[in-house]
Amino acid sequence: MGAEDVKIHSEKSRTVLTLESAWNQAEVNHDAKALELLVADTFVCTDSDGSFMNRSRWLSHVKLGVDDCQQLSDEDQTAHLYGDTVVVTGAYRERIRIMGKSVVRRGRFTDTWIYRNGH
Repeated sequence: MGAEDVKIHSEKSRTVLTLESAWNQAEVNHDAKALELLVADTFVCTDSDGSFMNRSRWLSHVKLGVDDCQQLSDEDQTAHLYGDTVVVTGAYRERIRIMGKSVVRRGRFTDTWIYRNGH
């Protein structure tokens, strides 16, 4: 990989990790409008309980605050670039209110980001 390739890889990875952080903040704030800008029409989500949601169902889930997420952060993230696709793996920590009680949960995730039309 040449120096220019490394620079492009680094910039794309950094951009996607910034988007991961924006995603977390939008989810905590139940900001479905911001999340609409981040996820494609073909977006799908498998939740921590194994449930599967398409884009519209997931956005409604977030907007309604079904998961009363109070804090969400990622750690140990790694971004792997494959052409116009970036696969991010990592761990998350969330503080969430369940049945009136604040609970801290940890888990792992894999997110796939695809550059389309330069975005």
